[in-house]
Amino acid sequence: MRIRMLLWATLFASALMLVGCSGKGEAEKQAPATSVAPAPQPAQAYRPATPTAVPAPPPAPTVQPAPKPNDSADPTVYVTKSGKKYHAAGCRYLAKSSIPMKLSRAKQRYAPCSVCSPPQ
Repeated sequence: MRIRMLLWATLFASALMLVGCSGKGEAEKQAPATSVAPAPQPAQAYRPATPTAVPAPPPAPTVQPAPKPNDSADPTVYVTKSGKKYHAAGCRYLAKSSIPMKLSRAKQRYAPCSVCSPPQ
């Protein structure tokens, strides 16, 4: 029986060591530990990488529009398949057929229309 008591005492002492009981009162055990928290470090601001100089692309070549021929010197007039006169655009005689032609060429074969007064 003595051995049993020794065994229980040893087990009880071991259990107290594991639990951390130091024999202090309950109030001392429950007291919160006072520790100083480290001061928070300021967050480092995001700094984008320094921009590197990027060469600008060469300018696109500009395309110059082709010069328009001077239509006022030789305007377009219209003739019909069977007619003997040339007409301005929109003439009522061009309802069935209208063939575009330059004035200089139309003057050689046709007379001007008296209704629409085409350029002469």
